[in-house]
Amino acid sequence: RQALIVAALSSVVVFYNVLVEMKFFGAQSMPLLTFPALPFTLTSSSLGLLLVFRTNTAYARWNEARLNWSHISAKTFDVMRQCLAWLADKETVAKTVRYLVAFARTSKWHVTDRVNTKRLQDELSGILTEDEVGEIVNSRAKPQFVLLCLTKLIARQSLIPNVQSHMDRGLIELGAALENCDRIYTTPIPLVYTRLTARFLLLWLMTFPLTLYNEFPMSKKWLVPLVIFMNSIFLLGIDDLGVQIEEPFSILPLANICYNIQSTAQMVLQSAGIDWFQGTPQHQAALAAAAAAAATATAVVVVDKAAEEVTEEVEASDDTASEAPEEVEMMPPALPAHASISSNASVETQITALAELAAEMNVSAEEELTFDIAPPRAALLSNTSQIAEDVDKILKEVVGSAAT
Repeated sequence: RQALIVAALSSVVVFYNVLVEMKFFGAQSMPLLTFPALPFTLTSSSLGLLLVFRTNTAYARWNEARLNWSHISAKTFDVMRQCLAWLADKETVAKTVRYLVAFARTSKWHVTDRVNTKRLQDELSGILTEDEVGEIVNSRAKPQFVLLCLTKLIARQSLIPNVQSHMDRGLIELGAALENCDRIYTTPIPLVYTRLTARFLLLWLMTFPLTLYNEFPMSKKWLVPLVIFMNSIFLLGIDDLGVQIEEPFSILPLANICYNIQSTAQMVLQSAGIDWFQGTPQHQAALAAAAAAAATATAVVVVDKAAEEVTEEVEASDDTASEAPEEVEMMPPALPAHASISSNASVETQITALAELAAEMNVSAEEELTFDIAPPRAALLSNTSQIAEDVDKILKEVVGSAAT
């Protein structure tokens, strides 16, 4: 937009000077808007130094931020590797790895949007438990608090001094990288320097058509606005480049870096057979849900097998029912005494009872479905329906309790 403004102003200057030189509308008495080239020759070097110095300073800030985040990514993996090698408790390993991922997430929040705590909660919701997230959100210095939690976790393991010192050195380097990023975020390039460069450049470009007008013959005066426009795009683009990379954390792919750190952490735990939430209530609930699902699958298989056997008996009875029908009073196979499982029982108790019920139902189905006299079709179908309803009721109670 600024380049278009400068080009429009140069077009006005060229149009006015052409009217004066061609003596249109009595403009011969008006002065030409021209300026000697010497002032621009003297000030162009100063303008170049300002632009170069500002661009180099902004790039140095961007490069330092990039290197620090690369160091955070490498050092978090290094500490994860040491935890997997030197810590024996799986729960401590999982918690330490999760806090390392949380450190990267809180550091990203700290240098981008440190006011919006709701965003930080969303960042940590799938990494830490609710209590752990609450402790971090309520702390004053959130990334430093995560480092403090990591230090306490390592100190409780009573490692040999050499190993503990090596792991502490990794945490120290993470803290140093965080402080470097915080320094870049809190100390931008002085505003007066940015304003001086922008004002000097804009004034130089707006007065440059006055000098460039005399460099073209009358037949090529129309080239002046085009040359000014191209020159403005390049010089203003250099200035805008410095403005864009002056705040590096707004353009660095920090979200992708944090995602890669979390993916690496999941790979580390998976290679050791450790659950992400090892030892937490979420982990226990996941185990209970998996056990309930296994029990459900077992019971369904038993019911399907019983239904198949009943169908075979019914088909066999079709041939003999018309020849020798006998009235036999059929009683539904009795379910075990513990078939009615209270939903107030623990998940482990309900799963154990359901497994025993499935086994007894399998034996009972094999015994009850063997008859010397072919039973009527209605009685056999009634037995199967009763078994399916009882098992379905028990499964609903177990799955509902596990979900709770």
